[in-house]
Amino acid sequence: MLELYQVWLIVNIRRNIDKALNFEKLSSLWRHEDAFLLENLSTRWLISVCDTVVDCSENKHDVMVAMSATLFMNTIKLYETERMAQLQSRPEGDMVHPLPSGTALFDGMTGYMEKGGDMVHNLSHRLFQAVETDRWVGKIYLNLFKRAHEYDTVYKRMAEANENLTVKWWSDGKFLIKKT
Repeated sequence: MLELYQVWLIVNIRRNIDKALNFEKLSSLWRHEDAFLLENLSTRWLISVCDTVVDCSENKHDVMVAMSATLFMNTIKLYETERMAQLQSRPEGDMVHPLPSGTALFDGMTGYMEKGGDMVHNLSHRLFQAVETDRWVGKIYLNLFKRAHEYDTVYKRMAEANENLTVKWWSDGKFLIKKT
């Protein structure tokens, strides 16, 4: 019932039906039932909650965290969509090989060193330091970040490929970086 109630609130907010009141109800629901909702809602609905926070919240910190979560997950969605389309268009047996270290991408950006790069480790560390994990929006973001490592995404694949223990950020289903 809580899942359905949340969906009902978001639909009403999107349709401008008592938008402020329904957003307050959504916020209250999340403050009281965050553990249940994080456990039971799909990534798609967690992103929808974040989109709703961006559209409706007056709390600048919550808006920033929600926008970051939406941007993060939708970037993965775009990447994985393109990857799947490219894999489907390859001749059978044509394998994808990692980029050589330091491969130029664009405008000074270089490819990620999948066997030992520190970019995701540093990103994870900054995320854990910046997000207020006692706020429900922060809990959603950290949960989405965790899910990006549990499912077959670029984050999981890079974590599994990383052989450098000094910059390893994820192993055996859990983050190695904690809030300090």
